[in-house]
Amino acid sequence: MNERDRRTLSFPAVHPCEGVSPPTLLASLITLSQSICSHQLHLFPTQRRNARETIRQLTILTMLLQEISPHSITTPPSTILALSELHFTLQKIHFLMHDLTLPGTRLLLLAKAQHVAFLFRAFVRAIATSLDVIPLSSFHVCREIKEFAHLLTRHARNATFLLHPTDARAAETLRTLLSQFARGTEPDLASVQELIDYLRIQTWDDCNTEINFLNEEISLECIHREEKETPIKPKTKPKPKPKADAARS
Repeated sequence: MNERDRRTLSFPAVHPCEGVSPPTLLASLITLSQSICSHQLHLFPTQRRNARETIRQLTILTMLLQEISPHSITTPPSTILALSELHFTLQKIHFLMHDLTLPGTRLLLLAKAQHVAFLFRAFVRAIATSLDVIPLSSFHVCREIKEFAHLLTRHARNATFLLHPTDARAAETLRTLLSQFARGTEPDLASVQELIDYLRIQTWDDCNTEINFLNEEISLECIHREEKETPIKPKTKPKPKPKADAARS
């Protein structure tokens, strides 16, 4: 799937197939977790604290997964199911991280900053739920890694992932500016400059990328609404053909 075939903040994650082999599932989990952890924090215009905490927790998760011997996963179906759910959640986190660093999404994701923070919290807690089901005692994992895993589970379950105050202020500034535009009022130029600086929109190319992205999102939203509002015509039963006897009479 091309990334722009996917709407921003949509998460078309797919569960691993039911018959996936444990070594294949484990290898895919490690690759996916490492891919998420490879994101550079300086590329996040917003949500840097939440991204940092997520990467920190997934770094511990990666250590755990790498310690598990693939041949030791001759486990009950419940464990394979938990690993599959973990894979499903990591896919969603990967999509979220990509959206936050995608050129053009800065204004949109700032406007949805509170929702994005909620998504971080929900996804990380889903990781904790999956880890609760996995019997670490049945794996060949050193005691230190097991302790890290238990610590990760506790932290993931209790993590708040609140919106950082600077993100909250920037989001409020954006709402104020949009309200001024809606009323036909000239926006405060100092606030505009402050917002542009905060989002690190530095060049005309950056501005153009944001505008093009928003136009594309608006077009997609209009198409989506039209599809929802288009009434579905009820199927009509075909009229019964006249019987041959009736036709002759």
